[in-house]
Amino acid sequence: MPAETPPIPHVLKPLRIPLLLGLGMMTMGSGLGNPGCGSQTDSDSSPTCVSGCAIEGTYRLQFEDTSTLPADCMALGLTLPNGPLVLTFANTLVEATLEGDELSGAYYGEPGLRFSLSGSRDISEKIGSLLEMTASVSPAPQTATTPVTLQGTFKLTTFSSESNSPGCAYTRRYTATR
Repeated sequence: MPAETPPIPHVLKPLRIPLLLGLGMMTMGSGLGNPGCGSQTDSDSSPTCVSGCAIEGTYRLQFEDTSTLPADCMALGLTLPNGPLVLTFANTLVEATLEGDELSGAYYGEPGLRFSLSGSRDISEKIGSLLEMTASVSPAPQTATTPVTLQGTFKLTTFSSESNSPGCAYTRRYTATR
């Protein structure tokens, strides 16, 4: 026969409600009750850009270091892109076109004013490349005509299905203005 639970002493009975409320407060956001701060309860809600969002446009691209690329890059016929860098933007998705290459990423506007883009391209049948661009945006673009400067890095890395093919990797700092 199971042991009987002893009765709650008369002195502790008034503490039941405060203890239950305290437990409820501690478990908020843990999945055991109220979803808590920062949780999304509406499955249709998604992040949006509220301020500093007008980054779309055509940007003139300039690299700080325009020296010759590494020999393996030259062997693959790779050069620094000249631009222009063309950005489109919808909600939080930023897409870029740079000399036929397409890159994409997310941008949320203020207060961060930063984005990262990535894309890939085929150099040959067996060699591809990964393109990555990061940027800080200044000032916060409030309209499509606001002069804007992007500063960041452009990185290209090749990959191949052949072990003896040349590999190329370089990173260059850039500035782009609209």
